[in-house]
Amino acid sequence: MSRRPLLGVALAAALLVAAVPAGAAEALSGEAVSPKTEGSIGVVSFESAGATTGSMPDVAILLAQRLSTRGVERVVGPDELNITAMADPTPEQVVGWAGKAGVEVLVFGRTTRIGSRLSVDARLRGGTSGDQLGSPFFAEVARLDDLAGAVDDLAGEVLERLATVAPPEAVSSAPAPVRATSPYRREEPIDIQADELEAITEGDRKRFLFVGNVHAEQGPIALKADRLEAFYPPGSSELEKLIATGHVIIDQKDRTVFCDRATLVRAQDRIVCTGNARIEQDCDRVSGREIIFHLATEVLKVNGAADVQINPDDAKCVARARGAG
Repeated sequence: MSRRPLLGVALAAALLVAAVPAGAAEALSGEAVSPKTEGSIGVVSFESAGATTGSMPDVAILLAQRLSTRGVERVVGPDELNITAMADPTPEQVVGWAGKAGVEVLVFGRTTRIGSRLSVDARLRGGTSGDQLGSPFFAEVARLDDLAGAVDDLAGEVLERLATVAPPEAVSSAPAPVRATSPYRREEPIDIQADELEAITEGDRKRFLFVGNVHAEQGPIALKADRLEAFYPPGSSELEKLIATGHVIIDQKDRTVFCDRATLVRAQDRIVCTGNARIEQDCDRVSGREIIFHLATEVLKVNGAADVQINPDDAKCVARARGAG
C-alpha cells in the first residue's frame, strides 16, 4: 500500500471537493431511483370512533409524516391545517381549505377502535373540485404494534391513486426517473424505503424506525444503512433529524462516505459521520474520527486522526502515485 503523510487534511479535503462539479449528481450504477411525487398533499385530522380521543392513535399525523418521507414534494399535516376532524366534508369546504393551505389534494378519514383492533378508512379529495378521487382506502390492524405497517401501506395507496388521477398529458410528458442534478436544497423531497417500519411515540414526539436495506434519497444525496431513525417535532409532519447506523454509505456523484453512524440535522444542512469514517473519491481515501459534510456548500471537514491514502486496489492509482514520486 502506498501511503502519503497528511500535510494538511484541509488541503486534501479541498482537493476532493474541487473534483466534484457544483450540483452534479447521478444514480448509483445498476439501481433504480424512485421519482419524486410532484404536487402537494394535505392530511386533515381523522374522525375517531369506538374509543376516547386520548386512547386513539393519531393516524393522520403518522400518515402525513410517512408521506413526507415517500418523495412527496410538499406535505401539510393536521396541526398546520388546523381543521376540525371530519371524514365527509362538503365539496365547497374541501375547495376552500385546499386553497387556503395551497395544496392540490386533501386526505380525510376515520379511525375506529374495537377492543384491540383498529380500522382506518381514508379518502382522497381534489382541491379544485372538492370531489372524491376514486374509492376509499381501508386498513385494519389486530394490534397497535402493526399500525406503522398499515400507515405505510396507506401512504403507498395514496401515492398510487395520485398517479392514476394525474392528467394523461402530465404522465406522458414526464421525464424518465433520474437522480436530481441540481444542488442540494433543504426543501427537496425525501424518499425512504426499508424492509421494516416501526412508529414510536415518546411523550408528544414521534419517530419512525426503518430497519433492513434502508435506502434514502434527497436530491443529489443517496444514503444506505442497516437502520434509520426519522425524528419529527411535536405535531409536525416536517422532518427534523435523521440518524443512520450500521454500514452507512453516503453517495454524491463520484465520492462516497463510509461510517458507522451518520446524523443529518436538516436545519443545519449538514451530515456528521462518526465511527470508522472515511471518504473515497477517485484515487484518494481520507479517513478521520469525524467527517462533517456541509450539504449546501458541498464542503467537507475531517476532524481527528486524519489520514490520506492512495487506493491500493487500483493499478492506475498506484502508477499515478509512483509517477508523481
